[in-house]
Amino acid sequence: MGMSSNINNYRHVAPIMDLAVQNRGGLYKMASKGKATRWRMEAYQFKKLISAQIGDGPSKYDDLIMSIEGPNIRFNMRELDGIFVSKLGEEIRPTRQLAEPMDELEKFALALAATTEEDEPDEGTDQ
Repeated sequence: MGMSSNINNYRHVAPIMDLAVQNRGGLYKMASKGKATRWRMEAYQFKKLISAQIGDGPSKYDDLIMSIEGPNIRFNMRELDGIFVSKLGEEIRPTRQLAEPMDELEKFALALAATTEEDEPDEGTDQ
């Protein structure tokens, strides 16, 4: 059986994934390895659907790695391990910048502001 493309079918994974991101890793204990495997499949499908909704932008779940350890799911965060060295020999430690995701109200406000600016009359016209 395939995975559903309806994101609402995966609401149960979001709170656990949010905790894993907030804590930069952790362990989620399940009743069996089979349940852990199924949950992880659903979590990866949820990540895929979130990414599709966002489009080109990053998701807070992008760096979350989930692995099965018996009946448990281990969460780790993908880290930047190296140090960048410029042509001048300056060592720079890279950091990840993740923009805060917009909620639906903020998206609506930005879209409204964009249409309002476009609808403003030109100077010298009566409206």
